[in-house]
Amino acid sequence: MSDAIAEAKQSTVGLGSKTSLGSGQVQSRREFLKQGARLAVTAAVGGGVLAACGGSPAAHSAAEHPKGTLGTLTMAAGADQWPESGSGVKSTTYQYPFNVNVFDTLIHMDHTFGLVPSLARSWELRPPNTWRFHLRPGVRFHDGSPLTSADVVYSMNRAAQGGQGSFSMIGHDSARALDSLTVDITPTGPNLHLPLQIVHPELSIMKNGTQASDGMGTGPFAASSYTPNEKVVVTRVQDYWGEPAMVSTLTALFVSDPNARLLALRSGQVDVTLDPPPSSLSSLSTYGLTSTHSGVGETLLGYLNIHGKAPYDLLSDPVLRHALSLSISREKLAADVLTGVATPDPAMGPLSVLGSAAKYIKAVHYSHAKATALLDQNGYAAGTDGIRSKGGRRVSLALIGWPTIDLSAMEFIQSSAKAVGIEVIIHNVPDFTSYGALRKAGKFDIDLELPNQNDADPSFLPVLRFYSKSKSPAVALVAPGASFDAMVETTLAASDIPAIQHDSAELMNTLVYDDAIVIAYAGLWRVAAMKPAVGGLVLHPSETSQLWTKVYLR
Repeated sequence: MSDAIAEAKQSTVGLGSKTSLGSGQVQSRREFLKQGARLAVTAAVGGGVLAACGGSPAAHSAAEHPKGTLGTLTMAAGADQWPESGSGVKSTTYQYPFNVNVFDTLIHMDHTFGLVPSLARSWELRPPNTWRFHLRPGVRFHDGSPLTSADVVYSMNRAAQGGQGSFSMIGHDSARALDSLTVDITPTGPNLHLPLQIVHPELSIMKNGTQASDGMGTGPFAASSYTPNEKVVVTRVQDYWGEPAMVSTLTALFVSDPNARLLALRSGQVDVTLDPPPSSLSSLSTYGLTSTHSGVGETLLGYLNIHGKAPYDLLSDPVLRHALSLSISREKLAADVLTGVATPDPAMGPLSVLGSAAKYIKAVHYSHAKATALLDQNGYAAGTDGIRSKGGRRVSLALIGWPTIDLSAMEFIQSSAKAVGIEVIIHNVPDFTSYGALRKAGKFDIDLELPNQNDADPSFLPVLRFYSKSKSPAVALVAPGASFDAMVETTLAASDIPAIQHDSAELMNTLVYDDAIVIAYAGLWRVAAMKPAVGGLVLHPSETSQLWTKVYLR
């Protein structure tokens, strides 16, 4: 790192004054563990454990839903993405990304990204790389047949065939039944994070021989009807093994336009609207409506192309990357552009998923002065229009992004960069197909994405997108190299939650703070608007783990 870069970042410290590392250095893993933060494999973090036994979802008291089960809850959800998943083993209907609780996973992820026993009542590590799951007895599928190990083995094999098990290294022969209620799962490579990953709904359990589109699960709702791109209807399972739902029917209308979703709520067509336009939140009370939001689940991130071919090779210079990162006011972006749905977030994911290790995340703070000084000192001269050049090349960067990201956020990034002399040209693509083509071809400098923390593993995004052995698109353009790969492999070898969290914080600091390969712009929460008659709706930070059992109508 150049002296200029180091000087430009002097004001950045760890979060939390009591544990701030004034030197800007993250505590070593060994020092962290020596201080007593390293616990046994059964250590609880945020209400969850990596290895656990016993327990079941707690029932609500009668005072919370005095009228009990009542009627149909109708909601306006986003666009239907189930058809895009394909058919057969690739189908994720009823599962992902929209989850209507037709299926259960072995372990559930709670609102703090902790682990809660679900179909597996306990699990433990069998060294060196196998996890043993003990199934909950007495669980039945919606057709009345009992859940057994054979269903789990089938579901894991199906996920491997469909590609859903790749992130957790579940292969075709990873799952093995020991008896009717005991299953061993051995990842295809070293990966002791499996319980943190198996909460993902793509790994939920379905009846042996069926597909997701058949809707034969063990969940609190049973599939009733599904019309692609229009609606899905599910009904309450009276004898559900856990906490039964408090509405008899759940109907979700697929409405891609957020303004149309809001109008459906205002007109009384629906009881709940998911993800209404942020600009509408302040006026909801005018219509007698209320809103609620989750904790941070998504993070707005910019992935920078550091290995691109000309003309997409400018960000191979770390000086330019750091200046670009310093140019953005995260506070202003959250307050003025992403109003009501975001907060500044210095990490690559929700801070809560890092547990106590969140205090070691090093934040990059906006500084126009430091960004311009860094560029001035390293030969980036401003032209007559204010845009800088070096070696005869104009500093002009191509920005691509998910089509679901608000254009105003892209324009804020563009104007912030221009203020320090960096031109950003927005390529506003109409759909994911167009976006994917540009990313695959490497025709970008900044790739703006909005990933969701869909499992409880804090290392998932750094590993998925920046580990050179990952199969993620464009990984070759953004991966730091051998030193980072070694850090990843150390993290994957940890089975202890505090160690995983600390190592994950180090991975994020390397990418965001030290090397500026990632720009962390904001953390976003999920929002729902609703009628006052709706009670008990607690939004999960990850929409894929949302439970609808606690929602009721007054």
